Amino acid sequence: MNGILHHIQNTTSTQNEARRLLEKGVAKLGDAVIADVQTRGRGRFGRTWISPNGGLYATFIMRPESLLSLKAGLALVRVLGRAGVSACLKWPNDVMIGDRKIAGVLIETTGTLSLVGIGLNLMSAPLDAATCVSAHIQRVDRYEWVHEIGSELMAMSEEGFDLDAYRAACLTLGHLVRLEGVGDNAVIEGMATDVDNLGRLSVMTADGTRMISSGECFHLRTNKSAVDLQTKKDYFQTRDHGTREIAMTSILEQAIHLETSAEKTYRDAAQATSDSGAAKILGLLADEESDHAKRLRGMGDVSRFQAPDLIQSAKMWIRGAVEGGASAISLDANLLDVLQRAMTVEQMTESFYREHAQSTKDDAVRDLFLRLADAERNHFLLVGSLIEHFNRPNEWVESAEFGHRDEY
Repeated sequence: MNGILHHIQNTTSTQNEARRLLEKGVAKLGDAVIADVQTRGRGRFGRTWISPNGGLYATFIMRPESLLSLKAGLALVRVLGRAGVSACLKWPNDVMIGDRKIAGVLIETTGTLSLVGIGLNLMSAPLDAATCVSAHIQRVDRYEWVHEIGSELMAMSEEGFDLDAYRAACLTLGHLVRLEGVGDNAVIEGMATDVDNLGRLSVMTADGTRMISSGECFHLRTNKSAVDLQTKKDYFQTRDHGTREIAMTSILEQAIHLETSAEKTYRDAAQATSDSGAAKILGLLADEESDHAKRLRGMGDVSRFQAPDLIQSAKMWIRGAVEGGASAISLDANLLDVLQRAMTVEQMTESFYREHAQSTKDDAVRDLFLRLADAERNHFLLVGSLIEHFNRPNEWVESAEFGHRDEY
């Protein structure tokens, strides 16, 4: 950083202060504004950024440039990394340590300049879902941090944006996500698979892939910590990035994550029902998803992959329950929600396997993916049938063919 640092003790926000100093001709391109306390600090989507004494609240005055929002987030991750704090990004620029937020970025424009606002929790975490630098290292000198962040931003501006480095730092990739405020305030759920050269998040949904340029991103339940990242990434090619390895975003890792997420969903469903027969079927579904993940990790002999006929097992159990005089099993809202979420995951997973089976040149991988796609389709049909049975077992068994759903 080679501009002037303007230090303000108390202000509404450093963004407002930078704008005021520019209008007065006191500040210029390359300068930064830092405040001890912000009384009306703000973040993305008009949210309040709680700004007590002891945090770093700064605005850097820069030229407008593409992907500045993503660059600022990556700059923070790099500076924290050099200081010994291992951080990552939640798309587009929330800086996280694990599942706790440590810093945020807000980009605004004034005239021909961009104001890059940064809030970094140094000494304290004002919210329960946050963390702070002092919880990880002792170095908390604000002026050092401002200098380091400003220098990294300038270097990134001069050298260009390293998109692969951003992908490697982005925790969102490989996660099931919910995006709110997309387009006409739409809500989208799916698997985040990539960030393109325009900074858009690629999300695989049950209806196909969506490219998201803006919106608020939430990570849904994840088992990423349980994923054994043994890889054979050279099996795979990605359409946009050739054959190079991209940390955290390989097709293999995404597939493993889908399977482990589905496994946990079925384990949750098995716990949510009081019916032992249903719990057994749901447990078998979870076991299958676990087996899929193991096969993906090891890429073993796919010729021996034979999924058990869960459809037939479930059909026999339900018919036995009905013939024994069972009435409709109570399906509470919690279990219904879990099962419906499972159906969405199964649709996404089948689409994922069929899409990548078409793009791979490895026959063994194609064979495994197609077999897994067929298994996920059977899971979808089975879960839908379970939902129908829970609601109306007698009518359903008499009037419908198990495992065939028009909605699919």
